[in-house]
Amino acid sequence: MAKPFLSVIIPAYPATEQLPITLIDIDKHLSLQEYSYEIILVNGGAVQKFSELIRNLKLVESTDEDGYGALARQGMFIAKGNWRLLMDPRNIVSVEEFGKMLPYFSEDYEVLAGNENFLCFSETAAMQIFPLTKASRWAFGYETLRIAKKLKYKIKKVRVTVNDRTWPKFSFISFVNRLWEIIKINWRIRKFSQLT
Repeated sequence: MAKPFLSVIIPAYPATEQLPITLIDIDKHLSLQEYSYEIILVNGGAVQKFSELIRNLKLVESTDEDGYGALARQGMFIAKGNWRLLMDPRNIVSVEEFGKMLPYFSEDYEVLAGNENFLCFSETAAMQIFPLTKASRWAFGYETLRIAKKLKYKIKKVRVTVNDRTWPKFSFISFVNRLWEIIKINWRIRKFSQLT
């Protein structure tokens, strides 16, 4: 297969009931587009029996138990696309929303953010940003955007439609853990910027 225009990376952590629907939705929509694509699913084997039904799917088995961030990094390094779209396995934002990002590619943006669960990077940006990431949980999207900003990438926030039915419900403890992770990320990036 020639170098694809788009790589869609789905870190399947945690494995969710919506994952098969997410894969079908991505494949159905992208198969209608004029550009080439690949779908990279990084998971622990939860959808192996399902994978043969999806075109252009690369199934990456991972034994990494460090969570979402570790799986996202793996997917980014395996991806071959000129553009790399990071998506949540619960289809919080449909791949259809990627169409809203396309007009900005010609305006020299290298990072496009729908939200922290729907992020697109140029190949160059991905290969510079992702080796510097350390977060392993759900603050990973926040961390990638902070690093992109520190590296002075041109970032565009794109308004996308969020599927409220699949949006996760957070407990107070989850909120506190996420806040603590964001504080650690900010501290680490501040130190990182002093060293460079």
